[in-house]
Amino acid sequence: MKKDEFIKIQQNLTHIIMEYEFLQRKGNVIGNSYLLEFYELLEQQKYLEYEIKYLTQALMMKAEEKPISEIEEFLNSSKQEFNGIMNLFYKQYATAKELAQRMKHYNAKDIESLDSTFQTYCKLYHPMIKGKVTDGERNLYDILIHLYRLGNVEGFTSFLEENKSMLSPVSFQEEEYASVAKIYEQSIQELSLTIKKQKESFPFNREDLFQDPTSITQEHIKLRESNYNLREMNRSLQKDFQLHFTSTFEL
Repeated sequence: MKKDEFIKIQQNLTHIIMEYEFLQRKGNVIGNSYLLEFYELLEQQKYLEYEIKYLTQALMMKAEEKPISEIEEFLNSSKQEFNGIMNLFYKQYATAKELAQRMKHYNAKDIESLDSTFQTYCKLYHPMIKGKVTDGERNLYDILIHLYRLGNVEGFTSFLEENKSMLSPVSFQEEEYASVAKIYEQSIQELSLTIKKQKESFPFNREDLFQDPTSITQEHIKLRESNYNLREMNRSLQKDFQLHFTSTFEL
């Protein structure tokens, strides 16, 4: 394979990596905006959905004549599982608030600079472009990609500058071009498919909400109606649960 052909494929992969990572950062922004806007309704939704899930499972275990001790153990472990789920939810909410506050200090030029710096990093050092990386380079990548996806301009720029000495630029011999290009093309195909799927799923299917105040109001109504239906289902299950266990179960 000629060098110019190889470079073209390498550039295509760099472009698709940039598109993928930009999508992750954009998804964070949309997802955080959604969480901040609908926080209380989403919190209620989680309580109702998981309580319904655990009540249903407990009633099924009762119908299967499982021992009461086994059902009680299940319900206790369910509460522990739910506590972990909600701790993560509250952590995501706290992060969303922190990021929203930080983003107020950035302007369009700051984000353009972040994208430009990240693109240069991708061309020279991205593990998918290099193929073989040291443990140090992999650890740096994990931190850098986290900072980039969060849109942390200062954090990304300063961390990259402080650790540049640990990075070595991509380099291949001519006899490696064909085999590496094959791996590149496979990565391009896989990333392209992932990008397509993500664009059709949450949070990207909620992006238009924040371009129209009416849409935000409609989403509030939709979530309230959904929670009302969940609440009715929960009440019905609670009655069945109390009938079979002479007690109640709440998260």
